[in-house]
Amino acid sequence: MTTNSDSIFPQFSLTELTAIVRPWMTRMRWYTGQPDDDITLTHALRLGQESDQCTSAMFLIRAPHALFNVPLTFRRLTDRSGSLTSLTAEPIGIMRGDIGVFDATDDPHGQYALLGSVLRTEYQATSEAPATHIPFAPTGTLAAPPEHCTASDGAIGTTEGYLPAMTLQSTVFHNDQTPIVSSTRLRSEQSNTSIIFRFASPESAPKSACAGIIMKVFRVLSSGMNPDVELQSALDRSQCGCVVRQFGAAVAHWDNKSTHALFAQEFLDGAVDAWQIFTNHPDTGMDENTRENIRTLGLMTRAMHEALAREFPTRPIGPTDRDAIRATWDTRATQALTDAPELAQYRAAITAIFDAAMDSPWPAVQRIHGDYHLGQVIYSAQRQQWYALDFEGEPLRPLAERVAPDLALRDVAGMLRSFDYASGTRQRAGASGEASEQWCAQAQQSFLDGYGDIPSTYRPLLRALVLDKALYEVSYEYASRPDWIDIPVRGILKIIGQEKQ
Repeated sequence: MTTNSDSIFPQFSLTELTAIVRPWMTRMRWYTGQPDDDITLTHALRLGQESDQCTSAMFLIRAPHALFNVPLTFRRLTDRSGSLTSLTAEPIGIMRGDIGVFDATDDPHGQYALLGSVLRTEYQATSEAPATHIPFAPTGTLAAPPEHCTASDGAIGTTEGYLPAMTLQSTVFHNDQTPIVSSTRLRSEQSNTSIIFRFASPESAPKSACAGIIMKVFRVLSSGMNPDVELQSALDRSQCGCVVRQFGAAVAHWDNKSTHALFAQEFLDGAVDAWQIFTNHPDTGMDENTRENIRTLGLMTRAMHEALAREFPTRPIGPTDRDAIRATWDTRATQALTDAPELAQYRAAITAIFDAAMDSPWPAVQRIHGDYHLGQVIYSAQRQQWYALDFEGEPLRPLAERVAPDLALRDVAGMLRSFDYASGTRQRAGASGEASEQWCAQAQQSFLDGYGDIPSTYRPLLRALVLDKALYEVSYEYASRPDWIDIPVRGILKIIGQEKQ
């Protein structure tokens, strides 16, 4: 961080900033609470180069149910001559009459300050030239521990006193110092926010098809290692080829707690997720190229599981864990049969599938993806390779559950169900039911062919996991998209062998 004696912030009103941020923040898609929630700004850290015209800072904001990572940029709305400044985004509010408050992920200064915090490089973008970079000190510590809250250690002064400083510790995996020419926030954000930084030219990219860096800003912070960073960085180190190259990550520290706040990865130009590949052309049949493409997806999935088993501990699954999983299956089935009463007549068949799994051997548990489906893998045509993304697991589950060892076959079951959803989507787009079902069966078999041998003794468990996933989907669609509930209902009927011809 570069400070300036003419900082835009000698002091500001914390009450005023809270009043500006609250109505904006509680409307965001990544905010998981209610619009009338009270919020409290608890910690802050100044980021990037600072001047009397513009500065950025990362704030931790406590809501009733969670802690949020909210980077903000502050800009004077007039320059030193009194002229209006040119803005790239609308401010979320105005402070002290002349200071615009912006979402830092949507502002060039904020975007480059965040990237610099990850890569230990201070970027400054101009409209005339690529972003420049100035190396930080090699420790990667961007602020001192907040033993004393002073402006010099990253704390921000307010009219109510200093807001305590957090610290940000970065780890750089790869950094080729490639010039960057633009930054754009993705508009399809959900639980997190992503920013794409494009390299100056294809020939300057460190690897073929690498067009830049995509940085994820984790919005909800839970103390502990974020599995998205933890697993992808381990897979990158293993050189299994299952994930894109990882550039770096930054861990936030506050009140003796810590977790990942920022994560930078390779951005591949032209890479498309598998869901788009297999649903954008519903009339396309299962030709040999498609079959081979899906087989290689299965092959990559096996390589991912084998690498995770090497990088992290595995253990046999005990009776207590098995009983807990069975209880979850039964609870999910009861709810699904309530949500889709037409399935109630098949309760005995559902129970029989679960009983068969409980009577069969189970493999050891290990770290897995945890939310594996066609939308979580991308294909680079230039590299002719699949990559897995987003290893956070099911976002609504507690962090402790998402980082616990689990059954690798759960990922396989998730992908098999995803092919069935793709088939249902193809039918909705006009493809015939018979052709779509045939495509689904061939796609699932091709994926399993690529994944490789699953011992026959584990097949009852896989069938139960696929059924459990479909039961979960019934309740999800009942609550969120009732007109889509036919897809998982039809899937359940196929699994239990009762589908009407």
